Amino acid sequence: MDLRIFDLQRTDLQRTHPKKTAWLKIGCMLMLLMSSPQMMAAVSAEKVFADMEQQNRLKLIGTWRCSSEIAEYQIKTHTQDQYRADGTYASASVTQIQRGAAVQQSSIQVTAQWALNGSTVRLSEIQLQAVQSDDPGYAARLKEVFQQFDWTENKLLSLSSSSLAFFPVAPMASEMPIHCEK
Repeated sequence: MDLRIFDLQRTDLQRTHPKKTAWLKIGCMLMLLMSSPQMMAAVSAEKVFADMEQQNRLKLIGTWRCSSEIAEYQIKTHTQDQYRADGTYASASVTQIQRGAAVQQSSIQVTAQWALNGSTVRLSEIQLQAVQSDDPGYAARLKEVFQQFDWTENKLLSLSSSSLAFFPVAPMASEMPIHCEK
């Protein structure tokens, strides 16, 4: 819009309806005053959220020792997860399954990229590095399963500088949260 036309229109309005012009100015000023704190609050909330996410990212970086158990199936898993500052991830896990008096053991090593978005940690570009098992058939099935997925997501339940709990949400979700310590 040409500002000169706006200035002429405003001048005509001021001349013909001075009270309307005064109320219009007051209304505009009130709108500016009322919207400024909201705009500042929105900007502040975004900054606080970004700062919190950065703090959580820094807390997550490091090596975590995690454990989970599915008692119903007598499965225990111990994992060492490493979240690196450059966005890379490495994990080595050992799973033990009680089968009567015998214990079947398997291990898996993976690498991936990781990113934090709010309270969700997303692993992408997952690469299976090694699979071993007491049962070669089970090792082959594990390899098949891991090759089907190149991503996964974990919902953070709690995170401090020394403690982490998350719930696997997709695609290889379990029904139990996983607890970790640095």
